[in-house]
Amino acid sequence: MLVAGETVLKGRLKNFAFLIYWLLCFALTCLAIFIAFLDLRALGRQTRQQQHDLLKITLDKIQSDANQKRNSQG
Repeated sequence: MLVAGETVLKGRLKNFAFLIYWLLCFALTCLAIFIAFLDLRALGRQTRQQQHDLLKITLDKIQSDANQKRNSQG
C-alpha cells in the first residue's frame, strides 16, 4: 500500500481521498502491531506453561527414581 500510495496513486489521490487512504494505511499498520503484541503475549504464556510442565515432569521422575531406589535397597 505504501508503494502504491507513493507511485501509482500519488497524483490521483486528492484532498479527502488522500487523507482516507493514508489513514487506512496507518490503521492497518496499527492493527498489525497490535496483533503482533497479542501473539507475543500468547507465545510467552505458552512458553511459561511448557517450562512449568517440564519442571513438574522432571521432578516427578526424580521422585519416582528415588522411590524405586529406596524400595530396591530396603
